[in-house]
Amino acid sequence: MSEILRGLHEGRYVPGQKLIESDLTSRYAVGRGSVREALRRLEAAGLAIATLHRGARIRSFTRDGIRDLAEVSEAILGFAARLAAERVDRAEKLDALRELIGRMSEQIQAGDSFTVAQIRYHVIQELVSLTRNQELMQMMPRLDAAVARAQFRAAFDVRAAREDLTDFQRLIGYILARDSDSAERVMRSFIRRAAVSIQQLPDEHFDH
Repeated sequence: MSEILRGLHEGRYVPGQKLIESDLTSRYAVGRGSVREALRRLEAAGLAIATLHRGARIRSFTRDGIRDLAEVSEAILGFAARLAAERVDRAEKLDALRELIGRMSEQIQAGDSFTVAQIRYHVIQELVSLTRNQELMQMMPRLDAAVARAQFRAAFDVRAAREDLTDFQRLIGYILARDSDSAERVMRSFIRRAAVSIQQLPDEHFDH
């Protein structure tokens, strides 16, 4: 599962792509049992779809699917931001978050929109880790937007990412200030804006 997720992050796998057992066993030098277990885990995490007699393929989002993911992500990640603000106890706990945001700023300057999108996810992952809530951490694979990033890769806009960077910088300030209301508001706004920008894309970007 981790190798396929990494492949999505790096653009080696794409939404809608078939996952053929024999290819995967050969590529990763593992047995069919291991591959089948990985495919089951991908399906359970909502990242792959298995069809009787047709194998599995990487999930591809419809417009409704993106709407559903955004609604759930906004609620859960908004809560995660609130919890992080309530639970962070030392400023140095935010060092990893600051480092990621610094890298994001550098990649925006470099114009690398896909790397910016990857870092954006890792910022959210680090935010969730600050909550120290194991249930939230276990939800991350399902909330992982790797499939969405891969599907809408051509549409990523570095200019829009500047707004995200500003949100993340504000988020750090609110977490440090233990302002849970503002932290949640900023995270919800970030998710909502991303969903709106995707919904504005032409039909060719979506599964039907």
